[in-house]
Amino acid sequence: MLDVCAASIPSSALQLSTYRRQSPDDSFARLRWHQTADLGVVPNTRLPGTFMAVAMDLCDERSPYGSVHPRDKQNVAHRLQLGARAVAYGEKDVVFQGPYPTRAILEVTKGLLNLTYSQELVCRRRDTQAFEVCCSTPCRWLPAPVVAVGSRTVTLALAGCGPLVLALRYAWAEWPCEYQSCALYNTQGLPAPPFILDALPVGETPGRSEPPAERELLLLPGSGFSQGI
Repeated sequence: MLDVCAASIPSSALQLSTYRRQSPDDSFARLRWHQTADLGVVPNTRLPGTFMAVAMDLCDERSPYGSVHPRDKQNVAHRLQLGARAVAYGEKDVVFQGPYPTRAILEVTKGLLNLTYSQELVCRRRDTQAFEVCCSTPCRWLPAPVVAVGSRTVTLALAGCGPLVLALRYAWAEWPCEYQSCALYNTQGLPAPPFILDALPVGETPGRSEPPAERELLLLPGSGFSQGI
């Protein structure tokens, strides 16, 4: 009973900011993912009463408290109060999360991956390293440069992938961008959160010798395969 009660009580969390610039270690990215109970966004079925502020774009290399503790508390507070209003107080029209991908279409012959997002997008930076794809087993991550951004869509180039995309990740780095300059935000200025997603083909025809020109991919929270566990 205690666990049920605790889960129903609204609580807040601040997703980890940045620590070391150009670190090859992805432990910070994994910790950010684990803060969402490995589902990418909160609230979710595992953390039903939790709201979270994304802070990976509030880097502060010269912070006297350490770069993982940015001095920009105004943006932290603003993002948290949006979550509090929506989750704790039940305000229905408050946007408190950044945009998240909901659909993926692989254009096999063109070598493109088209992502559809949950909200209208603002592209602040055409980052060639923001998105990465896994196209092999074991998973080897390759850059997927952004070639176009629409109102709710992002098109990625998949050089070297062919018809196979097994997983996709975004902002999967200890220091993914400079201050308020990550690739994607919504129109309210909230950053798209980092994610790692498995990509499974939808509606494949058994025994088909040639892959279709377009293939829809089901996006699921990253498993041990895509996380290299």
